[in-house]
Amino acid sequence: MQEVKGNRKDRFGLKVTPLMVERESQIAEVCPFVRDSLDYDFFWLAESDLTEDHDTEIADLLRGQIQEFKNAPPAHDPLASGKPAEFPTAWKTFFTIFPRARQESRRATSFPVWDKLHDDLKPDLVHHGLMLGQFYPGCPETGRYNKEWKVPLVSPSPSFAIRYLAARGGSSFVTAPRTGQQW
Repeated sequence: MQEVKGNRKDRFGLKVTPLMVERESQIAEVCPFVRDSLDYDFFWLAESDLTEDHDTEIADLLRGQIQEFKNAPPAHDPLASGKPAEFPTAWKTFFTIFPRARQESRRATSFPVWDKLHDDLKPDLVHHGLMLGQFYPGCPETGRYNKEWKVPLVSPSPSFAIRYLAARGGSSFVTAPRTGQQW
């Protein structure tokens, strides 16, 4: 569904094939890093009682996780080292879920406070060589390779994921807006 065939590349630079998808190869999954993160015990899950009425506290919580994330084993600080995390360290994930957040309607496809939090916090994380993913019921974000596929960032409750930014093929993946640091 996400059309990774012929688009996503494996660690050898080879593109995902229909056979990889048919055999449920890890590289053909929605996020090829989740299974490795779990297998290596690099996945942290936190639950917060905060709701959309506490946007400042949520922002503080997530900003506070930046250093905690970099210090958690295996420790790596892309900002201090000037280098993106290498595997298996790059599989480390912090996932924070907010199950008490309200949704105005079961059909809602937007959580404006959560979208704003994501937009406001993302530059801070990118500055540190990290990414921030947002997930919630009906999240309108699309798949990376298939912009028509609108289900990859859906979760039962609003949540955020912090991971290392990844470099592609040795070239920079993104430039931090505040510092010009390239990842």
